[in-house]
Amino acid sequence: MNSGRIWITWEIQRRNRTLSARLGSTLNELIFKGNRFLRYPALIARTAALIAKKRPSILFVQNPSIVLALFAVSSKFIFRSPVVVDAHNAGIFPFEGKKPWANRVTGFILRNADLTIVTNPSLAGHVSAAGGRPFALPDPLPEIRRQKTARPLKGRRNVLFICTYAEDEPYLEVIKAASMLAPDIFVYISGNPKGREKAFSHLLAPNTVLTGYLPEDDYIGLFNSVDAVVDLTTREDCLVCGAYEAVTLEKPMVLSDTKALRDYFSNGALFTDNTAGDLAGKIMEALENADILSERAKRLKETLAANWEEMKDRLEKTLREIEKK
Repeated sequence: MNSGRIWITWEIQRRNRTLSARLGSTLNELIFKGNRFLRYPALIARTAALIAKKRPSILFVQNPSIVLALFAVSSKFIFRSPVVVDAHNAGIFPFEGKKPWANRVTGFILRNADLTIVTNPSLAGHVSAAGGRPFALPDPLPEIRRQKTARPLKGRRNVLFICTYAEDEPYLEVIKAASMLAPDIFVYISGNPKGREKAFSHLLAPNTVLTGYLPEDDYIGLFNSVDAVVDLTTREDCLVCGAYEAVTLEKPMVLSDTKALRDYFSNGALFTDNTAGDLAGKIMEALENADILSERAKRLKETLAANWEEMKDRLEKTLREIEKK
């Protein structure tokens, strides 16, 4: 007898928490902090034990991790639980598509998953082309509380650049753009640079603040307190997580000028070509038109919430069909 739907992830990420709850599945965040050489054996063992115990009606897993997704689709032939993979961009194009072995593994995962959830129609097309069954479902807007009282920050106007220092994030261009702004406009850059700052410390202007990793409450407090938000990617088919958060908090946004971002975040945002000069100009434009952009973001929030519920209802119908097989 199965115990309903379960969701397994090997990392802590907002989409896992919001989407698992909205799809009626029990979230299991399996985190291993020991020796990195023992990480995969330990997590695979814990995952197998959980699946064997629960025998879920549907097993949801996040990709990345590619190892978790591969284990899940392979294990379904043993445990007989259908597998739904929630694939982020890196779950469709691992290592930016540069490693043939990873592309072959991804193809196997896509073909053998009962369903692959992606964030947008373009990614869904890649899943279909690989022989998989896709469903496009963006992130639900996160449940983030708007705070009436802003925290004191260093600048007259303040901007948050949401960053993980990943390969697709043009953070050096943001650092250069900050030096082009007035000294009283501060740019806060989130995320743990993990030593990368040694290579660009000479570029940091006095109005640039590297926050390092922030606990959730501090991150939300900073997000609530800034005047505008920047979130960037060089990936054409990526819907950046910070944009969902910005819409929820009705913040003016500066986003990368890609079709995926323009189509989904169609109001309340300005779009940049990711170069320092254009970024500086778009940040200034966002600050100068903050009230207008904030009102547009509020209207967008209402539209996205309604549209998401319709997409979720269609997905739920598909999931029930999978459970009946």
